[in-house]
Amino acid sequence: NELSSQSDRSQTVSTLQYSDLNASHPAYEGIRFLTGKRIVTGFCKRSVCLGREVNNRCEGSTSCVEYVFQPEKHLTRAEFAVILTKSFSLRPKFEKPWKIKDLGRFGWAMQAIESVLSHGLMSGVRQQNTNNVIHVTFAPEQQLTVEQALTALSKLNPNPETAGNLNDLFLHGKHVSSWAESGMR
Repeated sequence: NELSSQSDRSQTVSTLQYSDLNASHPAYEGIRFLTGKRIVTGFCKRSVCLGREVNNRCEGSTSCVEYVFQPEKHLTRAEFAVILTKSFSLRPKFEKPWKIKDLGRFGWAMQAIESVLSHGLMSGVRQQNTNNVIHVTFAPEQQLTVEQALTALSKLNPNPETAGNLNDLFLHGKHVSSWAESGMR
């Protein structure tokens, strides 16, 4: 499954229903809110061909007729980058000669990844500067950790009075990696 694009919606986002999410799920209200704001879109489980079918393949556009959210699925680094850029209307801060080496099937998230990198909200798992080109290994498919998410969010709101102690709120005193300590205190 890939994240569905807004262009193949057969329903408006505000009325979009996910076949695997009901009101008793703890994240139901948050998911509905983010869906209504067009920040998250879920996944297309079943689509129909709007064009001509040739040899059981659709030539032309398709329309999704059943969406799922997969609320128990772990969020990837690429998905979180997209959520951050949509939530905070981020665009790359400046033209930077990024060379992201491991996008592969995550090309759909390239602008979002460039945005969070240029704003310093996330970093690559490996970065190397060669001839004024920053070579980044971003690991877009990697599961997002709580530390990575909270560090990025704390950079968006660095005021300790309003941000609170993120370690106490979300990590419940667990060990914090040294790279994340400044954002968690």
